[in-house]
Amino acid sequence: MNTTTAALYVAMCLVWGLSWIAIKTGVDAVPPLFFAACRFLVAGALLFALAHWRGSHLPPKLAWGRIVVAALLINTGCYATLFWGMQYVPSGFAGVVNLSLIPIALFGFGIFFGYERFTRLRAFALALGVVGLLILMRARLSIEPSPLAVAGSLAVIAATFSYTLGSVLSRPLLDQVPSLALAAIHNVIGGAGLALLSAAFEHVTIEDVHRLADPPVAASLAFLILFASLVAFTVFLRLLRDWGPYRAGTYAFVSPIIAVGVGMALAGERYTPLEFLGAALMLVAVGMSLRPAHQKVRP
Repeated sequence: MNTTTAALYVAMCLVWGLSWIAIKTGVDAVPPLFFAACRFLVAGALLFALAHWRGSHLPPKLAWGRIVVAALLINTGCYATLFWGMQYVPSGFAGVVNLSLIPIALFGFGIFFGYERFTRLRAFALALGVVGLLILMRARLSIEPSPLAVAGSLAVIAATFSYTLGSVLSRPLLDQVPSLALAAIHNVIGGAGLALLSAAFEHVTIEDVHRLADPPVAASLAFLILFASLVAFTVFLRLLRDWGPYRAGTYAFVSPIIAVGVGMALAGERYTPLEFLGAALMLVAVGMSLRPAHQKVRP
């Protein structure tokens, strides 16, 4: 791993570790699908402008069917089901379920589509990381049992599989399309899908539009557009191309540690030695996972 790639990976983990705070601020103020649609549509427009400025043009022939399906899975399907599910389960519980399943699902789909190879070392690293995550976030695992809570939990799981399947389906596209241009397409298509769902199922008022200009909401939206979409998602696609789904997905074991660190620094939260052990296990899992692979898989 060269220095540039390592720096990009750390930046991606840092940004997505902070994104949960920004998302919560936004969806607490305005309808969640409307908020997500604004984020992705604006980010897509900026990414297209940036791609044009850098000369990242689209090739004449593209697999548009796969592109549309992947974009709808990654952005529309994921965020629509995730936000719906989070109405009935605590955000901390949703975060644990989502983050623990991301690397597992990416690895599984990668194996299914032939982009990854199963090894016992990788399986052990995943298990170690999930155990560490559960230890670190154990205080957030409580949930009130009810039919709606079960439905909400299933929605969060469905969101995770939607995101990871779309990501793996994007892998061959990255051999044809620059990651910056593909990120732009995904954001616009996913944002359009969310806008349609918002129009169908949410009551968005002019007051909601005005709330986007409130300083906390505007700052959260700007962070998600500029850093989570323009930077982190583009980096994720690049790592997906260069590293494969398994290694790229290990950010899910680093971002929670960053989120916990922010809570300690800004909110004065205290954590036990057991929770620090969980963080250590996650970092060990990441270290094992990021070791250079000795086998090649088909592109």
